[in-house]
Amino acid sequence: MFASRFGDGVDVLIGAGRPAIAKALTAAGLDLDTLARDKGRPLLTGLSEIAPDAKRAIVLHESAQFPLAEAMQVAVRMLSRNPKGYFLMVEWDTHTDNLRRGLDRMVELDKVIEQTAQTRKDTLVLFTADHSFDIRVRGGQTGQ
Repeated sequence: MFASRFGDGVDVLIGAGRPAIAKALTAAGLDLDTLARDKGRPLLTGLSEIAPDAKRAIVLHESAQFPLAEAMQVAVRMLSRNPKGYFLMVEWDTHTDNLRRGLDRMVELDKVIEQTAQTRKDTLVLFTADHSFDIRVRGGQTGQ
């Protein structure tokens, strides 16, 4: 996120894993806050901290439990200010051993895709997967 191959990096990054990212950077002799500041990216902990006129922000949540629909709306609001257009990639983690949580997150993602497609008529929405996975139920028993 700080060392892009082209341009000067991402404008908006909203996601989870702040503790893991900070730990990995510390192990590499780097500091998350310093990197963000040096690259001119506000490093925030919640969507409500993003200024209304912000053009760039990094929001790293402590956990994966944050509002996807709101994150999408904020990202689109920020990126749509660019007269040249924008590219927004959204990945929503549904990899879990908790079947209910995984299915709930898939439904949440589906609703966000539908909302985006309906409200952004000028937006091309592509829905794809980085790989496939399946749900297996064996005899109604968990852990088999």
